[in-house]
Amino acid sequence: MIVREQYIKVIILTATCGLISLGSAGAWAAGLATQTSALSTNQVSTPEQVISDLNTALIQSMRTGPSGTYEQRFHILYPVIRSAFNFPLISQMTLGSGWNSLNISQQNQFVQVLTKYSAANYASHFDHYAGQKFTLSPPKMAAGGDVIITSVLISHDGAKNQFAYILRKSDGQWQILNVSTDGVSNMAIEKSEFTGALKKVGFDALMEQLKAHTANLAQSHT
Repeated sequence: MIVREQYIKVIILTATCGLISLGSAGAWAAGLATQTSALSTNQVSTPEQVISDLNTALIQSMRTGPSGTYEQRFHILYPVIRSAFNFPLISQMTLGSGWNSLNISQQNQFVQVLTKYSAANYASHFDHYAGQKFTLSPPKMAAGGDVIITSVLISHDGAKNQFAYILRKSDGQWQILNVSTDGVSNMAIEKSEFTGALKKVGFDALMEQLKAHTANLAQSHT
């Protein structure tokens, strides 16, 4: 299938800083008001808090351990991930020029499916706790007012995985646009897969593949 499962560090939301300019939301944003406004009622004021809250949720998900279920992890992570990431802008980045070929209803549908797909990837992989902990670096300013924050997941044996987040402030809320892991960015890979699928099989088939992959994650990690 075109949409393929990635290893733990490969989550669909990665991109290189400056890959695409998203400084102003276009007219399409009006049709996505539900998504952009559906943030956590517990608003956060700093980029550090966004990543800290995400890390807390990931640890909580891992702590469910063998006795927990995929559904428990998904319900822990979904609201945090939905709030932490700016999925409307991420969707536009992922589909590139193909985004403009979609109508408002299709754009909303893609955002919703992508959100669930992303949460499913987190829930399926962050499922085991053995003393891991996250560290958080001070924020660094990037081009256009964006902020970069690095967080490192340290295992009990000293193994480390580094997550570099790029955040942007939108409507007073800092949200994640991009994440790279151990220096590897997957936006180019995912962008190629999704835009290729959109051109080859069309929007409806792409949505079915994403939904099927999400369902497979749930079944294989229950």
